[in-house]
Amino acid sequence: MHEINHHEHHRLEDREKFIKRIEHWIRHNDEHLTGYEDWKRWCEETGLKEVSEILDKVCAGVREQNELLKQALESLRQSQK
Repeated sequence: MHEINHHEHHRLEDREKFIKRIEHWIRHNDEHLTGYEDWKRWCEETGLKEVSEILDKVCAGVREQNELLKQALESLRQSQK
């Protein structure tokens, strides 16, 4: 019986660590997104239209990635209840 509780305790700890990891990834992506957006604007201002368009796609990809990570986070949190 103690082994089962001990095992379950580790699973809960791992779940919490994973939740923290996903939260970190989202924040990290947001930091990168800010940089990409800044450089995208710089490219627009300097006439580097093609590069600006590429960075716009990169930004969209990061936003999509964060939305998926948020869905995963919500699913993990819901499965804890």
